[in-house]
Amino acid sequence: MISATLVLLVFILFVYNYYVRNGKNGRLINLIPGPPVYPIIGCIHPFLISRDDLWTFFTIACDTYSVIFKTWYCFVPVVYISHPDDLEVVLSNTKHNKKGFIFHMLRPLLHTGLFTSEGNTMVLI
Repeated sequence: MISATLVLLVFILFVYNYYVRNGKNGRLINLIPGPPVYPIIGCIHPFLISRDDLWTFFTIACDTYSVIFKTWYCFVPVVYISHPDDLEVVLSNTKHNKKGFIFHMLRPLLHTGLFTSEGNTMVLI
């Protein structure tokens, strides 16, 4: 009985994994370059290292993939943007993106808000 439950649980995880990564949003995210992804766990294995090695990993990933790359943590996609100009474009757009909980936690530190253009100046609302 326990083994049948475990097999059913693993099967459900694989079906959910397929649904998330091959759904509409998953297919779009998978177009962004990034490290190889394993089923269910995603790319969590490179992040089980010390903080100094983690900085080295991000530096190498930015050089290898591009200034914009993605990783999957279990069923959650994360897109990293390391160039300030690209970051400005993404953060100023409020229509077609959904910012995650990390952005909302760091928003007071980033001093970002909704921008409107008035002439040649940008005004923070």
